[in-house]
Amino acid sequence: MNSHAFMSINHMRAGYSCLTASLSRYDIVPRAECECGNGLQKEEHVYLLRF
Repeated sequence: MNSHAFMSINHMRAGYSCLTASLSRYDIVPRAECECGNGLQKEEHVYLLRF
């Protein structure tokens, strides 16, 4: 596993990622909802949509 993938996985495990659910906690983005309209954009949501 390369260092970028390792760092991304650890950020997700810690709850700090580039997903809107994480960014909305710090008022970086206005809403935590996913662009697809099916709920919050969290790690589980993105993973389940991709696979």
